[in-house]
Amino acid sequence: TGDVGPIHEPMSQYPELVRPTLAEAHIRFGQCERLYSDRGTLQIHSNGHHSRLAPSMASIFTDCGFDVVSLASNHAMDWGEDALMDTRELMQELGIQTAGAGANLDEARQPAIVERDGVKVAFLARCSVLRDGYAAEAKKVGVAPLRAHTYYEAQEYQAGTPPRVVTVPCSEDLEMLREDIRKARQQAHVVVISLHWGIHFIPRVIADYQPLVAHAAFEAGADLILGHHAH
Repeated sequence: TGDVGPIHEPMSQYPELVRPTLAEAHIRFGQCERLYSDRGTLQIHSNGHHSRLAPSMASIFTDCGFDVVSLASNHAMDWGEDALMDTRELMQELGIQTAGAGANLDEARQPAIVERDGVKVAFLARCSVLRDGYAAEAKKVGVAPLRAHTYYEAQEYQAGTPPRVVTVPCSEDLEMLREDIRKARQQAHVVVISLHWGIHFIPRVIADYQPLVAHAAFEAGADLILGHHAH
């Protein structure tokens, strides 16, 4: 599934219609769109007033039977480091594996590996829609980044005409993804990439960087890309 995180109780009503379908799956993946914590301070630039919920509201993930979730979202650091790490710890306490965020960059890059019927599936998670300061670093809590650069290119010789928006993936982040895919292939039979990317609320628009990243991921050995964020 894509983004998961209803903000109104009771939580028990949300999974009623989808639970039978999800129960048929061998592995259930979701993108965790919220933070589940009583700690943290709202970052003034985040506009993420609804991104932190009470830990009890994480029951949506157990009610749906999720096996693994990505924490690599544009809201992951809306309430600071404590709220993100609380969410990661809570998911793991609930028996749900996580990918895409951690106490440092190395931890955020690690795959979640789920085994079913002798088949190991590795999940790597990245986020391309990060505010400044949200990316994990060598000694900093955060999200595994797959950032993109944006440029504006004139399309006509006439001054004042709308430019073409050009995006290219950050070469350093893309190389990290390639490296992690190659490592994951040595640990699992199948490698799945979860990418929180694209342009939200605008139908059928694919940013330039997305096909470039996709081709690079498949060439490195990925089997499947799960994309979300566009709503």
